[in-house]
This record gives sequence, C-alpha cells and structure tokens, in this order.
Amino acid sequence: MNKLNLALCLVLLTACAAPKFNYTGKAENLSWPSIGETNTVGIGENMLNQGYALQMDALSFDSLQKIAGGAYKIPPGEYVKTGEDENADYYLISNTNGSRVMVGMLADPIISIMKIKKNNEICLITALNLKSCSKNIPTTIKKINSTNANGFQQNLLYSGKIGNRIKLSYREFQNNMARQAFSNDVEYDLSESHQVGYKGALLEIINATNQSVTYKVIRNFNTPK
Repeated sequence: MNKLNLALCLVLLTACAAPKFNYTGKAENLSWPSIGETNTVGIGENMLNQGYALQMDALSFDSLQKIAGGAYKIPPGEYVKTGEDENADYYLISNTNGSRVMVGMLADPIISIMKIKKNNEICLITALNLKSCSKNIPTTIKKINSTNANGFQQNLLYSGKIGNRIKLSYREFQNNMARQAFSNDVEYDLSESHQVGYKGALLEIINATNQSVTYKVIRNFNTPK
C-alpha cells in the first residue's frame, strides 16, 4: 500500500497531501455572569458557571457543500481543527453535531478536510493522501469549546421555589462528564436572607418565582474573599 501511495503521488504530484495533527487549541477560563451583574434565568438553567475548557478553531459551513461534482458532500456545521502547516489548515471530517463528510459509492474514503491558506480553497484528503478540491466555497472560522476538552466546570442551576424557599442544584463536570459525587441539591429560606451561597459563591436573590429567578452575583466560586 505504501508503494502504491508513492506511485500515485509521483504521477499526481500536485494532488498529493497529508493531514497534520499538531494543533492543540488554547485553554480558556470560563466565568459567567460577571461579578456585580444582574441576571434572570428560568428553571433548569444555569445561574452561575465557572471553570475552564479548551478553545479550538473550527471550520464552519452554513449549508451542504458538494466536492468533485457531488462525489463528496460536506454537511453544514463546525469541523474542529487538527493541524496546520505553512500551506494549509486541517480539520476533522465529522462536525460537532456528529455528521460526517458523505462519500459516494465509487469515491475514496476521506481522512481530513483541508483549507488552503493562499486562496481559501477547500479540499478533501483521501486515504491515499490524494486531494479533491473546490473553489468559492463559503466558510468561516469560529472559536468553540471542544467537546473533548480536558475541562472542569462548576455550575449552579435554579430548580424552583416552594413557599418562601428556593431550590438550587450544584453540579461539577470533568471532561464534560458529570461528577456524581460532587453534585448536590440545596434549599434556602429567603425569609432568613436574600443572600445564598455555596462552595464560596455568593448570590443576592432579587426576585424568585416558580418559573424564574432574578439575582446578582456577589462572589463567584473562586473569587477571593
């Protein structure tokens, strides 16, 4: 197979390409809402979110794109970057929604999406390290939090109100998986105080109903006391 690949590349030198996997993204701190900000959320929505995640570049297509006369079809969505060299950037063949580049019956399998830097041409790299390209395909580059990121997040969710008591749910996520041992549901009596706190975070409850809550962030999970 290696000899076959080499022979094909020698015959079709301009069509040869190999994907790169040297891109790691950037670690990003997450903190929402800001200290002192007033916000309103509904039941089941995040009141407080803090942690870190891996921010990645992604190639975004707004609509279905056809390559090589329709032999390949790229579904709309965001495709995370895997690598780069001086000539091009390389991306996964599956988008963040789980849809993959569609391959026709007689077409070679695809291993990477390639975006050429000098002219923004979009190419698909096959298992034989050959590429099939199309010009004038509209794309944008977006920043997304990778679903595979080695991240950690702390969340407080609003769970409703009964009488003068409100319910909050605390959740921790590591690698996008809930840490069951670090999840808890708590209640607060607003007749005692409109300030509620958990694991260092402190919120002032301005108004609460069984549908939504309006509050102000006094201190986040890791705000120095």
